[in-house]
Amino acid sequence: MSGDGDVVDDGTMIAGCVGGVKCRRVSRRWRGVTATVEELHGGGSIRRDIDPGDAALHVVLETVGRSTDIRVASAAVERQNGVVSFVPADSPAMLYGERTRYLRHLILRFDRSLIAKFDEDADRLCRPRLMFAEPRLEALARLIAEACLRDEVDRHYGESLSLAALLVLVRGAEPPAGGSAGNLAPWQIRRVEAYIEANLNRRIAIGELAAAAQLSSSHFRRAFKKAAGTSPRRAILAARIRHAMRLMLEGGECLAALAVEVGFADQSHLARHFKRMVGENPSAWRRRHAREP
Repeated sequence: MSGDGDVVDDGTMIAGCVGGVKCRRVSRRWRGVTATVEELHGGGSIRRDIDPGDAALHVVLETVGRSTDIRVASAAVERQNGVVSFVPADSPAMLYGERTRYLRHLILRFDRSLIAKFDEDADRLCRPRLMFAEPRLEALARLIAEACLRDEVDRHYGESLSLAALLVLVRGAEPPAGGSAGNLAPWQIRRVEAYIEANLNRRIAIGELAAAAQLSSSHFRRAFKKAAGTSPRRAILAARIRHAMRLMLEGGECLAALAVEVGFADQSHLARHFKRMVGENPSAWRRRHAREP
């Protein structure tokens, strides 16, 4: 496996090594787009050259480490603190994870024939946008990643999700910075995320998160979904899975105890949600990753 071109686009999971970084990925080919879910595993930092080619949307799904960044050759590119990046066609780029042991991301490569249909939006599609926050794209990316990992998936479903992502990218308004009506302000998002991380070992009620954000429960549900692109319950679930990954990489605790520690009812509860989100059961994931330096 030497570059982005060495993919199987029928849903087959393939593994190999890219630039000294262990890589495992699965791709699906739909009309006008190739979707790839890729796992990268390194002993310290992860550096992954992204071959130039068709325009690509990159979304970081999960990471165990300090920080993740997409870098391009252009000097004057604004970077934000999100997980979404767009790299125009024929632009070499690099995915970099500082002190990162594990990273899973989605790459959507759009055919030039599809991009050509958006001539009126050429400016947005000719310049890179790096590590920005766009909840709608993040939510669509997770749905596309789940579709890639299914044994069978409706082609029209994958195409519709991918086209929706492209439309959000080129036509969607920039998300507000926060604090406007119906949205969570940055300080509210930080407080909610911190509260979730501090209480993963037990059941977290939506009312608790609403109190942390100083909102009513009904207002909080709507505002959180608008700001994060997902429901509070799914955000809590994703945080539990990420914490389980960290614990599996760092130690040899049995899965039954680990499941309870991150807030699942038991090991089977963890396994069910882990398989749905990551594509394999936690035992298999741990065997592949935890033994690596």
